[in-house]
Amino acid sequence: MVKNTTGAGNSFLGGLCAGLYLAGDDVFRAARYGSVSASFIMQQAGLPLLDISKTGEEYWNGESAEERLDRYLRESGFTSTFNERTD
Repeated sequence: MVKNTTGAGNSFLGGLCAGLYLAGDDVFRAARYGSVSASFIMQQAGLPLLDISKTGEEYWNGESAEERLDRYLRESGFTSTFNERTD
């Protein structure tokens, strides 16, 4: 549910930059990271809640970015390797 879009564009660009690094400069793969990043911002008014587990894993609003990215890929029909669509 979208509650507030303030900062979503900035968050998308931050996720896009991180995605470009992680995805080897593939802008389409990187845009998926940006979308997931922005999705955490839009869930509430203000900043998302950050929790860090004892093992150092980050959880934003109770969910890891990797889990959300995996769910996004499954629900959008992309494989987890980003190489092809499954439909």
